[in-house]
Amino acid sequence: MSAIIVEQHPQMILGISHRAVVLEQGRVAHSGSAQALKADAALLDRLIGVARREV
Repeated sequence: MSAIIVEQHPQMILGISHRAVVLEQGRVAHSGSAQALKADAALLDRLIGVARREV
């Protein structure tokens, strides 16, 4: 099953997801494991631009 989720707290969603795809201006900027993205604070900040904060 696939779903598109828009969320202010990416760590919460990445914690319950298997895969993550980040779109930028309609194009895939990142595709991969949700856990790997959650663990890479620098990449998450670069892609999403929000301060890492555990929820």
